[in-house]
Amino acid sequence: MYWLFLEVLAGVNLAISGFITTVYLRMYKKARSAFTVSLLLFSVLLVVQSSVALVVFHGMSLRFSADVAEPLLALMVTITLASVALLKVVST
Repeated sequence: MYWLFLEVLAGVNLAISGFITTVYLRMYKKARSAFTVSLLLFSVLLVVQSSVALVVFHGMSLRFSADVAEPLLALMVTITLASVALLKVVST
């Protein structure tokens, strides 16, 4: 059950990061500044991290017990909360 929740959180993070990337891409097209390039790069790295996490969590779920998933779940919840906070900042 922990592994499924981890995969769902990784998918949510992927969706949020993808949305943030599109917002930063629109900002870059308007402003064309070095700061917006940095924001865009940061958001692309978040998309990559979420994509890799989704694949890794699925692979780990086939080999490891729930004891391994518990600390990862705490980390993923923290990342999700940070992503939601960033989404709130970006969408205002």
